[in-house]
Amino acid sequence: MRSMTGFGNASGIVRGSLVSLEISSLNHRSLELSIRVPSLWGPIETFVRDKIRQSINRGKIHFWMRRQSTETTEPIFTFNENMAKEYIEQIKKLKQLLNTNEEISINTLIQLPGIFETTLSDEELELIKSEAEPLIECAIENLNRSREKEGQAIKKQIHEHLNELGSGLSLLEQKAPELVEQQKDKIRTKLAEISTDLTVKEERIAMETVLWADKLDITEEINRANTHLTRAFELLETEQNGKPLNFLVQEIGRELNTISAKLRDADLAWQLVQMKTVLEKIREQIQNVE
Repeated sequence: MRSMTGFGNASGIVRGSLVSLEISSLNHRSLELSIRVPSLWGPIETFVRDKIRQSINRGKIHFWMRRQSTETTEPIFTFNENMAKEYIEQIKKLKQLLNTNEEISINTLIQLPGIFETTLSDEELELIKSEAEPLIECAIENLNRSREKEGQAIKKQIHEHLNELGSGLSLLEQKAPELVEQQKDKIRTKLAEISTDLTVKEERIAMETVLWADKLDITEEINRANTHLTRAFELLETEQNGKPLNFLVQEIGRELNTISAKLRDADLAWQLVQMKTVLEKIREQIQNVE
């Protein structure tokens, strides 16, 4: 079981540049990727996306790749002299139009679009991918390792909560016969009070009592809840995205609601409230499971 939150990083040399990678993930119902790579290496963004998709199914993923040039870094851009001349010529015209002698600085000029052009060939791009791939895989692996570590903690908590539900269902199972009998007595008394018609025989009262008692029986609800609980324990030991487990939690909650409606008992009501609180805790934890 993996959590959807985690963090991983890696660093190394790619094409003579020192490269550092960071990747983090947060809760999200699907897979949402935010990728940032050096602007000059923009074409590798799709490659990074594909690598992440191969290892992660859900979560809001943020990926950062930072590049720091070194003395051995190969230049991957060239100066466009014609573009620079065109800028200068147009700036002269603008100065005449504005009637100003203000000079443009070299710092301003070199930041204009097209002054420097990238020379990232297909061959160079493939080399960047090849050298960056181990670092990308390492960062993703570190991320998943942290997600698995947190996932184990979530799994342990869910297991404890499921045990609490099991204890609660066992208590309901023990109390059920006594509670149903109490309801029978109340119904029998009530029917006797309202049966002013002398033609209504004792057998009819007994039959009505049995019919009402059947409606109040919670054995089936307890059995179904226990079946769902057993399946939940099984799912907890498998690799799954949390959705099947969430469905079982909803089904257990539905059975508890039915039991609550059938037997109006103060002690039982408090027990059911506690069990529903446990269910809500499980539901919250499942939201963080990939």
